Amino acid sequence: MDDLQRTRAARFAVSMDPNSIQNFAQQNRAWYESEEDVEEGLAWGEEKADLLQWVQKQAARRLTAVERRALDQYYNRTMTYREAAAEAGVNPSTVYRAVRRAVRKLKQAAEEDQLKPKVR
Repeated sequence: MDDLQRTRAARFAVSMDPNSIQNFAQQNRAWYESEEDVEEGLAWGEEKADLLQWVQKQAARRLTAVERRALDQYYNRTMTYREAAAEAGVNPSTVYRAVRRAVRKLKQAAEEDQLKPKVR
């Protein structure tokens, strides 16, 4: 058994200079991000947070409680229409229509505010 284990280990063994990893340039590493990448990511995060805040404010102003709940269940909690309907005690088509109405109202609000989020 011991010979068999050594044979398997030999097949998967990779011989490599221990210092070779340190010789790679930082830019070649998988987790490397330039300062520009970091700044762009932070700016995108701030823009996304602003957009989410806008959606929440508009939802509170323009949507009914049923529409807000359906929207939250479907998008934030990633429930299916059936799961959301079972939780609310209604038909799945009711949840579907509430989500569609909510999205339509929020799109209309975005058009009225001339809101155009950047697409990445």
